This record gives sequence, structure tokens and C-alpha cells, in this order.
Amino acid sequence: AETGTLYEPTPAFLSFSRIKVTGNRYLSSSNVIEYLRLKPGIYYSREAISRAFANAYSSDLFRFIYPRIDKTEDNYELTAVVSEKERKHLGLGFTYNESNEFVAGLTVELDNYLQKYSKLLFNIKLGTSSEINLDYVKNFGKHWGVYFRVFPYFSEQKLYSYNDQHEKINSVKAREIGGTFGMGFYAQDAVNAEIYGFSYEAKTYRDIADFENTRFISSGLGFKVYHESLDDYI
Repeated sequence: AETGTLYEPTPAFLSFSRIKVTGNRYLSSSNVIEYLRLKPGIYYSREAISRAFANAYSSDLFRFIYPRIDKTEDNYELTAVVSEKERKHLGLGFTYNESNEFVAGLTVELDNYLQKYSKLLFNIKLGTSSEINLDYVKNFGKHWGVYFRVFPYFSEQKLYSYNDQHEKINSVKAREIGGTFGMGFYAQDAVNAEIYGFSYEAKTYRDIADFENTRFISSGLGFKVYHESLDDYI
């Protein structure tokens, strides 16, 4: 406050003549305000305002998001100060153990990059065991709506047999390739429901063992309903 003036405490209930956003790069200001679920001209308690920002932070879209309240001549203005998370993430990994088994991996994550309200996760592992996973989810809506999910995958690994001295004597390779496709409905703080179809082929074949090749194919439908109560990713 200026010299000679008194600090005016913020009242217990606030109504905002304007709500604006600063610091956003990828999301529009209207998108951020929709995540807050706050509207001008409605009185909110300080606890309700804090809860709105906590809920928006739990969307996992922001590094931080906090309110700044400014007094105008006859009312208050609310500014949401945000810093968004990067939409692209890259991870590299490598493991090695005493059995001379090693795996090198690459993970790519794209959030709201290919489409709005979408997430793509791609993972590949190469080495003693190998995997390729692709998981893509697209939401139609923010707090409630429908979504679809596509999840193709491939994996291959060796299965060993041992003698009484715990020495490896035989091995076979096990390979599985398949995918899942699902469509569902979600309502935040209430319920998620999804119907999905799946199909996969599992096969084992000889490596250094006297083994008869086997092949198994399975397909089907599934349905799940669940409630998610997590309100803070941290």
C-alpha cells in the first residue's frame, strides 16, 4: 500500500468483475478458466477459490497455477498465474544384471500434442527381452464426456529351464502381439465406464531346446466401471 494508507483485508466472500489468465502458452485463457470452473459475478469463499485452483492443478497440465486478486474501484479482478508443463517428454533407460541380461529403452510422451485433450505414450525396449507399446487416449470433453483408447503392443522374451545345479540347460522364446481398443464415458468426481475389445496371439518357439512350437490366439470383449478418488497427483 502507499504511504499513509491502510491495508484493506480481503473479504471472506469475493465476486470478480473479470477473470483472466497470464503465463499460458498452449492452452487458451478460456480453457484454463474452464478448468477452474469459476465465473464472474458469482460470490465465492476463499476456501472455494483455493479448492478450484487445487482441482485445476490436479489435471496434471500445470507446473504451477495460483490466484492473484487485484482490487478495482468497486470490485475485484482475478488473475490465474500459470506455468504449463511441456507437452513433449523423452526418456532413456538402460539396465544390466549379473546374468549378462541387458535392456535399453526409449519412452516418448506427448500430452495434448497430436490433438486437444489427448495423450500418446510410446515405449520401446530392446535387449534380452524386447517390447513395443503404444498407448493413445483422446478425450472429447474436459470434466465429463467420452473418450477412445488404442493400445497395440508386442513383446518377446526368453524362458529358461535349469538343472539341479541351477544352471541353464534349455531356453525357448515366447512372443506375444496384440492390441486393445476401448470407448468409454467419464464424469469427473463421479464415475468412469469403458467397453473394450482385445485380441492377442501368444507363441513359443524353439531357441536351443528340443521344444514343440505352440501358438495361442484369444479375442474378446470387456466392460469396466470404476470410481477414481485421487485428487492430487503428488
